[in-house]
Amino acid sequence: MHTAGGFWRWALNSVQLLLARRLEMLEIQWRFLEEVKGTLDPVMARGTVGIDQISYGNCPLSRATNITSFLHLAVKLQVEPYVTAHLSDLKGPDKILVLSLLLRTAVLDYVCDYQGFQIRDPSLDIVEALLQHGATLDGISMNAIHRPELLKLILRYRTNNSTPPLCDSTIQKSKTGFLCWRR
Repeated sequence: MHTAGGFWRWALNSVQLLLARRLEMLEIQWRFLEEVKGTLDPVMARGTVGIDQISYGNCPLSRATNITSFLHLAVKLQVEPYVTAHLSDLKGPDKILVLSLLLRTAVLDYVCDYQGFQIRDPSLDIVEALLQHGATLDGISMNAIHRPELLKLILRYRTNNSTPPLCDSTIQKSKTGFLCWRR
């Protein structure tokens, strides 16, 4: 664990073991996740492990969107109870910006295939929780969203001005190339 790679293997293995156990008591799982966070955050604040630089941004799960915090890592790993419990902790003038970054990960960067994590589908519960807390999809083309159930959820919240108009009850491509949810 004296290298950034070793540190991240330890951290992600710890989270993976907790999630794989499917602990009967979510409260116990939540407390263990808090312990992992309590270990990661001081190391991230220090910025080094041994002689290696370390940050959430060099987490091996950072792909299209760099991981920025333990909460962001929990969104990437779709730890729904942990994420929903901590969204209300976000405060301050950058709250919507942070929520929107998390939403971007949940909507566009949800696939994960790393050391025991096999995530292929977006977590609609996390997406909905982020939308309920005020996250927006500003700057994200609806063409980038390829899952109908995800698009339906986003359209229900009407998160930005680029959202196509609502029509009848099927999803189809509109003349502009956007998917359109018909009412």
